Amino acid sequence: MANEMPAVSVIIPMYNVEKYISETLNSVFAQTLKNFEVIVVDDCSTDNSATIVESYISKYKSQIKLIKLQVNNGNPAIPRNIGLTMSRGKYIFFMDSDDAIISTALEEMYNLAEKFQADVIYCESYFMSEGVGDTFLKNIRDGGWIQSGTPVKEPTPITKNLKQRMIDLMNLRISACPPLKFLLRDFLVYNQITFPNFIQEDMIWTLKLLCFAQNFVRIPNIVYIRRMREGSITANSRSFEEYLRKYMESTIIGAKVTDDFMGKINLFKENPILRYAILNFYSMLNLQRIANVSGNIPPQSIYEVFKKEFKDHLGENDVLISYLATNNIMLIKNLMMAQQKINLLEKKTKAPNVKALIIIERIILNGRYDNQSVHHLKLILQKLIILTVQFQKNTTNCPNERRNFNGS
Repeated sequence: MANEMPAVSVIIPMYNVEKYISETLNSVFAQTLKNFEVIVVDDCSTDNSATIVESYISKYKSQIKLIKLQVNNGNPAIPRNIGLTMSRGKYIFFMDSDDAIISTALEEMYNLAEKFQADVIYCESYFMSEGVGDTFLKNIRDGGWIQSGTPVKEPTPITKNLKQRMIDLMNLRISACPPLKFLLRDFLVYNQITFPNFIQEDMIWTLKLLCFAQNFVRIPNIVYIRRMREGSITANSRSFEEYLRKYMESTIIGAKVTDDFMGKINLFKENPILRYAILNFYSMLNLQRIANVSGNIPPQSIYEVFKKEFKDHLGENDVLISYLATNNIMLIKNLMMAQQKINLLEKKTKAPNVKALIIIERIILNGRYDNQSVHHLKLILQKLIILTVQFQKNTTNCPNERRNFNGS
């Protein structure tokens, strides 16, 4: 295969995965499609990950490459971009270094890409598992539905209407997860689609895919196995201060990168409402993540972290911007808590209030704090009070249910 163009280039960014990288590579080399290459890009691992990969080079020769970076990047963006530059395959498939794929994965996606002449093949779901070895194999299960809408039953090209694609993205109809996508290399190179070097890079990358792809095909095939573990690239082990800094930097830089990109696309030039909606969608994703990990941290502490971490960037507006950002995060947190309580109370009272849930979901996901939303929120809170009273009546003689509600 040394002189033959591979059908697929499997690109794997790697950092400190000595427990898992063998299972990842074994799943790749067990593929029914044999014409592929593997490019592992090591982001300065400090364990034996690189040594393990080198043992595969002696066995599979030119079918696998190991690229060792000199500087750690802290996220998979740069390693993926370097892997793309070094690749020779007709199609590109990005994997995480602790995950696996079923034996027919590359063949299934390759055949569908060829059949539909697709720029992007998009798998709507994945398997999930945890552990290592036999435990990992025994725990493999359906990862569940990870997006909104109804799953397709057969390969289905998405609309070519760019505005509708953007609406679908904002409605979470399409996941940004790179390993769920099988991509034509020439399409990526021609349109200069690479990963920006910050957290949430996959969302902006997916936005570009949707803007440029002529043939973007959804498929029902489940071929990817995601390993759930602490300490992975996507897991969070940071302090709140570091987490806030990373995601706010991503929000600030990402908003600029996204807006600059949209400024080159006619649809966004002619539709400032949609352009703003995309910026708001991206920023809200980051703010929601911060709200999720803020726990019981009081607003004054979040405010102080903002001022401390961004004092060199905010200038004389540090007080106002830190206050506004903190206030927005607290509002998101309160709305999310209200939704959780309504979900619980609706379930307990068996009296669904679909309209209320839809309104809260719209407020939280889209961040539209207009007068109408505030009015609806007041109605929702009134409903919450009524449901609380109903719940208390229903659980008067049910101490177990009260204990579960109180979380003790």
